[in-house]
Amino acid sequence: VVDSQSNDFIRKLWSPRLLISAGGYTRDSAIAHAENTGDLVAFGRLFISNPDLPRRLRENIPLASWDRSTFCTGERQGYTDYPFAT
Repeated sequence: VVDSQSNDFIRKLWSPRLLISAGGYTRDSAIAHAENTGDLVAFGRLFISNPDLPRRLRENIPLASWDRSTFCTGERQGYTDYPFAT
């Protein structure tokens, strides 16, 4: 998350309910954000290139990068051909 972008104003309005925060998180920044705010952290694009994302995050396995050029093409490439971690 870019330091200049903050959802704190929403947190103040929505409190004490939980928020789901997403966008640009790494494993470490997601953990830090959740611990500091109590928010839930969601991942979107990383699930495309990491079909085993929960395991990779839990075991600190390096994440695969996605290929944006394959998004929304209607083809399998870029959605079903990313490997699982070994």
